[in-house]
Amino acid sequence: MASLRHPLPHVDRISGALTAAQIGNKIYYRPPIHRHPALAPWAQGVELPVTEELAQTHLAIAFNPWLTEDQASEVTEHVAAAVAA
Repeated sequence: MASLRHPLPHVDRISGALTAAQIGNKIYYRPPIHRHPALAPWAQGVELPVTEELAQTHLAIAFNPWLTEDQASEVTEHVAAAVAA
């Protein structure tokens, strides 16, 4: 997995475009870890603005050492198209 950060609303658009093209990706950390129900009792009143921002701008894209140049180009094309939309 490679992780990238991109401003909203691009992350959701990029994820949607990659999913539609059957390219593995995952939005992690939503909700942010301190807002997750399992940890929320210990984070009441805690403000973590950087964590909040990272949770909204993080996207993991599947890749491996055997990714071909054509496959990498396909991923890049879908990301670029989603950002341009």
